Amino acid sequence: MDVYIIRHGRTVWNTEIRMQGRLNSPLTPDGIEGAAALCPLISELPIRKVLVSPMPRALQTSYLATGGKFPTSIEPLLSEMDLGDLEGMLRSEAEVLYPENYSYFRFEPHKFVPIGNGESYAHVVDRVRRFLQKILDNEEGPLLLVTHMILVQSLLCIIENRSLDTLRSTPFIEQAKLFHIRFEKESGERYSARILSYNGEPCDQFFEFTL
Repeated sequence: MDVYIIRHGRTVWNTEIRMQGRLNSPLTPDGIEGAAALCPLISELPIRKVLVSPMPRALQTSYLATGGKFPTSIEPLLSEMDLGDLEGMLRSEAEVLYPENYSYFRFEPHKFVPIGNGESYAHVVDRVRRFLQKILDNEEGPLLLVTHMILVQSLLCIIENRSLDTLRSTPFIEQAKLFHIRFEKESGERYSARILSYNGEPCDQFFEFTL
């Protein structure tokens, strides 16, 4: 099954280097332009369904990138990581108030402990694993997913069979750029994934993984 993925367009809080998570800020003019620029490409794809995070920035990106052309459903499993008490903080504030834990958040995800009622990275990976199981067993493709950076990083961590400590080590997940992954069920809980586009650039990487 072919799955296309977009990280939402650039937001006001992205430009302010502010922690977003489940909170939201609107797309900037550049974010709107970037999402809309995808529409001619996406309109030519044989997409059967769009699954989008419930965050308003993802919903706006989805509409701009698809022109409302395809059947669309909100998928809570695609929500951004819940950052708990870090949400809404400037990065500079978080570095001062929680220096060790913020460093873990950025560079050592396996050590990060959520502050307040947030999520751990292990929880997010489990959530993405459940989402993959759901679509690979129950959905007909091609699908378009509109989601967030940590969700894309988690998905890549799973299909590339990497450990949790490497989750944030992927190349930067650019905003409003198209990823294309072709999934096949091999046997039992084994699947294969061929990454055909990464950040909008052609790619050909093959992985086998389990769920």
